[in-house]
Amino acid sequence: MSREELRQSHYLVVSPALFGGRFRAVFSTRRAELTMLDEALYGKLVAGTFAAMSVPELAQLIARRIAVSRDEDELARVLDLERSEAAAAEARPALLLDAEGLSPKAFFAWRARCGVRAVELRLRLHGSGAAAEQRLARSLQMLHAIIEDPQFAQQRLSLQLRCELDARGQPDLLQLIEHLDEQGLLAKLRLTLAPSRCGTAMSAPEFAAFEVTVLRRLAELGHKPALLPALAAHLVASAEADTPCRSCHLLPVCGGATAEQWENSRGTPCPSIRHNLEQRLLLQIREDRRITRSLLVSEDELLEHTQPAALHSR
Repeated sequence: MSREELRQSHYLVVSPALFGGRFRAVFSTRRAELTMLDEALYGKLVAGTFAAMSVPELAQLIARRIAVSRDEDELARVLDLERSEAAAAEARPALLLDAEGLSPKAFFAWRARCGVRAVELRLRLHGSGAAAEQRLARSLQMLHAIIEDPQFAQQRLSLQLRCELDARGQPDLLQLIEHLDEQGLLAKLRLTLAPSRCGTAMSAPEFAAFEVTVLRRLAELGHKPALLPALAAHLVASAEADTPCRSCHLLPVCGGATAEQWENSRGTPCPSIRHNLEQRLLLQIREDRRITRSLLVSEDELLEHTQPAALHSR
């Protein structure tokens, strides 16, 4: 393939210039991979001046699907991708249970009946007042009892805590995280967030901004949250469906939505990464010391881009 036959991929998320304008964070959604490019190389990519690139630079861009053939139908390639069964199975917890009103005895009974190791518990955090505080306290007691039960370790269970929250549930979630960390329980489960359909709803950008706050706190506590999306286990969007997913650069990691989901959703059915992937990239750079060491980035420069005020200004 000659240099004249190359172009920039459509499936990229690019940060503003970072660290004194020296670098860009470039995330290829076709590979679910983060690459740091110096500003000079990024400028050549945008300008399409591939002839001015060195052989190693060009090889890197092609290998990471940052540069692709002008003739390549990227959408067709994305839609034709085969997702492995292992990835699909990993993406779906095998047993879904509601945390409210659940007893440890019922938890282990359901797990045994289904014969699975991966369990997702749904915890609702919406509303305020005494009733909401009591629900949270009961759920915390239940989590303690389940995780500390000898069966939990013996059966090598994987527990995902899905916290569904509205605007009033934000303080409760932050308090929950601190409590679970203090008790040594946070390291024994995976915490995820979802907007609640009840209570005081948050807009999609508001939810995405709060999610960044939570991810940053989890990282500060040393719990290594999943900051960057993986390739979607399934692609819902199709070549025939007339939805905005077909032209979206996030399709490979989002998976898309059906025409019915678009029609029935409040706003859009898009995941939070549509609004906060750039901030997630910055958090990933902060957490991956290999990146900062290779770029010779100082701690002050890193804090400049990843402190709360900087993250939420983007």
